[in-house]
Amino acid sequence: MTIEPRFLINQVCAALDERLEQLPASTQERLVLARTAALTSRLPRARATAPLRLAAPASNRKGFPSFSFDSLWHSGLTAAFPLLIAAAGIVVVYQLEHQQYLQEVAKLDVMMLTDDLPLSAYADRGFNAYLSNRGG
Repeated sequence: MTIEPRFLINQVCAALDERLEQLPASTQERLVLARTAALTSRLPRARATAPLRLAAPASNRKGFPSFSFDSLWHSGLTAAFPLLIAAAGIVVVYQLEHQQYLQEVAKLDVMMLTDDLPLSAYADRGFNAYLSNRGG
């Protein structure tokens, strides 16, 4: 029988929250300061200057910040979603452009094959010069 880490962490957090009100106020203040210091040390230097805003649930009245793995997963998915949309858009544009290119090539092939000139005339350099002088 294996226990999921998330389940175990949630049980430990619930047990600590139950005993939180029994701790003296000075211990609670030290815990808040230690948690804030630990979180700011994990943040990159550029973000360490920004104020730390954490949502506390209604049951947590002592001001301890609360994290859930679901919200972390949600924020990662939210950040990746625009990248997925952009990648899908690039693939769609590529497919449309490639389809248009294939249609143009097929049209050109049909025009060359149904023309009265032999295909060797198109490869002749003199014929190419004749066409450009005649067109101008």
